[in-house]
Amino acid sequence: MEPRHAASDWLSPAQWLERHAARDPLRAAVVDVDRDQRIRYGELAAVVDSVALQLRERGVGHGSRVVLIIDGGIETVVMWLALWRLAAVVCPFDISQIGATATQVAFNTLKPALLLHGQRLGEADIPAGMGPHLRFGQWPPAPGELAAIRLEAAAHAPHQRAALHRAGPRAQDLAAACCTSGSTGRMKIVLHDHASYALNGLASTHLLDLRQSDHLLDYRSFSWYSPQILSLMPFLQLGFTLHLARQFSASRFPEWIARHGITVAAGVPTVLNILLGHPLERLRASSASLRVMSSSSAPLAASTWARFERETGISIINLYGSSEGGWICGNRLVDRRIGSVGRPVPGMDVHILDTQGAPCADGEPGEVVIEGAKLALGTLQPDGTLRPIRGQAFRTRDLAVREADGVVRLLGRMDDLVIRGGVKVSPGEIEDALLAHPGVAEAAAVGVPDAIYGQEVVAFVVAREDAVLDSPALQAHAAEQLPRAKRPLAVCIIDALPRNARGKLRPDALQALWREMVG
Repeated sequence: MEPRHAASDWLSPAQWLERHAARDPLRAAVVDVDRDQRIRYGELAAVVDSVALQLRERGVGHGSRVVLIIDGGIETVVMWLALWRLAAVVCPFDISQIGATATQVAFNTLKPALLLHGQRLGEADIPAGMGPHLRFGQWPPAPGELAAIRLEAAAHAPHQRAALHRAGPRAQDLAAACCTSGSTGRMKIVLHDHASYALNGLASTHLLDLRQSDHLLDYRSFSWYSPQILSLMPFLQLGFTLHLARQFSASRFPEWIARHGITVAAGVPTVLNILLGHPLERLRASSASLRVMSSSSAPLAASTWARFERETGISIINLYGSSEGGWICGNRLVDRRIGSVGRPVPGMDVHILDTQGAPCADGEPGEVVIEGAKLALGTLQPDGTLRPIRGQAFRTRDLAVREADGVVRLLGRMDDLVIRGGVKVSPGEIEDALLAHPGVAEAAAVGVPDAIYGQEVVAFVVAREDAVLDSPALQAHAAEQLPRAKRPLAVCIIDALPRNARGKLRPDALQALWREMVG
């Protein structure tokens, strides 16, 4: 199924939910695998309407910017859909991932009308000067719980139902304002309308071949754009069962799959590496139902991909996207190439351009530049203005090559490209060479200043469990894999690679570590 683009195809989230509730009201809609709780489609539709009416009584309406503190589980989905029921703008936050300072800056820019939070956030955790805030309850409702917004179904008068139907959003209405640091480390507030959400949800269905009968597992925070378009939107559009965990657990992952009959699981490269570092017998024995596992949000090394499939028997679909562009490229089960990000997603114009803005020849590295209806509207600036993204060519700063048959391979960030004595070195080349060593679990390469060449390449590796590594042997291994001009000056063995809260590598931290090492 390829994503469609006609405006007439668009349905509001409430319309999708009503369809699923009418078709199969007793089917499990969302399952909280941590608390072993579930809500059925009939219940979900009724509770979303009830919560929407409670929010409407408190002044939430079309275009209201409402901060939703992501608590995970069923409650997050209910509150999100209730806000969309009113055509409000969801501003999802996970304070543990974005940090207090960045949160305050974002709040000052967003100027939200309301903050909604669950049971896990205390009054002391709410940013200073935040205005009105309300606590929402849990599902199922607990007797005597102290919550301003209760997650329970309630009878609605005809005029209340009519008001809800009139309140629904249009495709061009603003749907969410998502905070991201992306690959730059600088916080941005990216604005998406309902049309881009719908198109990216359809793209997820196309790439992963999602079905109404699926049981999809995601354990990533819904403050990320990736789980919003990979899990939440297809759930709404198809009506499958969505299983949620508050965080990944290597020990419980096999149990989740076996107990709930998971057919599709979300993933990131860090999770694949974590699983490979654990005994795999339980995972192999419990994954009969698992049709596919995705990998996105960070580059996936070809060696990691191949090893994971070989040792677990689980098929991986590697995807490439961004907060500004949604899904850009992706593999599919029927058309995969290990080491690549697949082909451009239908409806996305993907160009590989040189530094002068001219198209690169097949196999020639260049910057990924994208255009299309799936892109975000733009980014919200501190003065409240919009810096447009859609409607023009968007430069991703990602470095890639396109093969002759259209398959795209990512090489890294243009900002991370190392120029050693005039020779361009992609960190990914160094990392792939080191990951081919049987004792290396993870690898990262960065550029550091050099008096002679301008820049040198330094690599850092993490050993696999029980592996014994030494730097000279690793440098000898790299010398066998790489031309002289691309061999790392040093290969340093460390306990763990520094990553941000979303699992993205922090090259700046590795460069700082190198400065400490050399004095």
